[in-house]
Amino acid sequence: TRRRVQRDSEAACARGWRRMDMRSRGGLEGAVPYRPPSLLRHTESLSHLSVSNNSSPHNNNNGFSSPFPHHQLQSNHHQNALQEGEASPFTYEYQKVVPSGPLADRNRGAVEPVKLPKSPPEGWVDSGWEWQEWRVRTPRLAPRRIKPLARMLVALLVSSFALWRLKKGVENPSTNIADMSSLSRSALRVLAPQSYAAHELHSLYRVPWWIASRMPHRSQLQLQRRLEERADPSKPARLMMIHTMHGLGNRIRALASALSYAHETQRELIIIWPHDHHIDASFTSLFHQVRGNRWKHGENNFESLQYGSELPEGQEWIVVETGKDEPLPWPLTQLRREDPVWDDVVTFNYMDMEGHGAVKDELIGALEAHTSVYVKSSSIIKSENSTLTAWNPDCARLRTQLHLAPRLQRRLDDLERHGLPNFIGIHIRNLDMRNDIKNLDADEEYGRNSAEEMLYWRRKASYAAFTAEMHRIIADGGDPDVKFYVASDTPEILQRVKSSFSQRVLSIRRDCVDRSAACLEEAVIDLFALARTKLLLGSNWSSFTEAASRLGRLTSDKMRLAGVHF
Repeated sequence: TRRRVQRDSEAACARGWRRMDMRSRGGLEGAVPYRPPSLLRHTESLSHLSVSNNSSPHNNNNGFSSPFPHHQLQSNHHQNALQEGEASPFTYEYQKVVPSGPLADRNRGAVEPVKLPKSPPEGWVDSGWEWQEWRVRTPRLAPRRIKPLARMLVALLVSSFALWRLKKGVENPSTNIADMSSLSRSALRVLAPQSYAAHELHSLYRVPWWIASRMPHRSQLQLQRRLEERADPSKPARLMMIHTMHGLGNRIRALASALSYAHETQRELIIIWPHDHHIDASFTSLFHQVRGNRWKHGENNFESLQYGSELPEGQEWIVVETGKDEPLPWPLTQLRREDPVWDDVVTFNYMDMEGHGAVKDELIGALEAHTSVYVKSSSIIKSENSTLTAWNPDCARLRTQLHLAPRLQRRLDDLERHGLPNFIGIHIRNLDMRNDIKNLDADEEYGRNSAEEMLYWRRKASYAAFTAEMHRIIADGGDPDVKFYVASDTPEILQRVKSSFSQRVLSIRRDCVDRSAACLEEAVIDLFALARTKLLLGSNWSSFTEAASRLGRLTSDKMRLAGVHF
């Protein structure tokens, strides 16, 4: 209907008629046209003219004819409704406008029925008459409800687009928040809190943009609060960024030495935890977010008091998770060109197979006070000052600060109810290099010499070697009720050990051997369970066995390695 009315109105206007729209709640009274008032000195209303229900759509019972073939004057029902003040969807009134002058003065106040022809009379312009269509549109509920919703939708789309453009601008490290004119700092803090915090860390505390922008917002606030609490805020922040590599055991031992180095040099520790073919699980899915002060109730030993009290209550790990598609590139030449903050960072790469200056076990010498340290490693950090990293303090800090995620800790507690501290731990590293990690070339990843040595020691850690040692321990008769906690990377080996030693073996159920998140959760439970045992029979050249000894206060007399001791 609207389209037809618009089409007819345009056609009438093309024939010389002039249309004027009005808005009113009950007819013509009180309505204000948009034409200049000077042209409307006198109006002769035709509102008393009506159309019966049986009338033609073009002519009413008084001989009145509409200039628009699809328009009808209001019916009797509509006329009565208007008189009673009700709303009518559409009403059309046709009026003759008398221009100013003697004619207007003479006829002022007169009401004269006028017959509107289908086309303007000849000479109507010369006679001073202007014919117009007066269209009265009474309010309707639906459009009035839709309009506010439409305005809100448009405003939401515009604001979303503006926020997207803002975030794109904020994500540029060269953009200084203080110089941004589009929004104030307070508004930016509300609309883009993570980008705002990243810029604060980058501009005020000299945290590299690649690190600050990928950090979770919670970690950003934690790090910013720690840096603000420094004794001398005028000095640039000093960071210890440890880029952990390879498997779970490798990353834990690298983290242990980084903990000591960061504490002894008064640097804030940041963990870079990549997701790759070695580990496809997040740090927080395996370990508790809170560091320190979580030793067992009543365990008031010297280690807990000394190293657990180094951290305030509730301090969390600062972890940057990187995906497979966004690794931190080495060398950092491109990052240094894009971000000058990297000029204040001294970098070390122990992954010698990556080349470009990577040197395994490179010693970290004395550094300037304002420099930060970045180390990419799967092994322990080496320093010219031997007191900065050492086995005992590294392991002590690791034990007091690194804990399982709560849901994994509950599974470990169930194992401890079986008397786990009285068990002998068994770690059988059975898979060879070809079946260990999918789509991994050992020679390319570790180097040919290292890969051959790893293969040699894994052959020594065979099922036959471990079961023979277990039989020997039982035969010695030192403990007739001796039991074993067995962990292996092969479910078939676990079943064979259980069938051979019946009720003497405790283990968790393992259904997978890959590096997915589910398998790594089972592996980390095995790791902490082995650390709880009184004696560990492990696999040589295995970082998993080494990590268990670090977490369990297992000294050399409490560890025996396949191929070395048996």
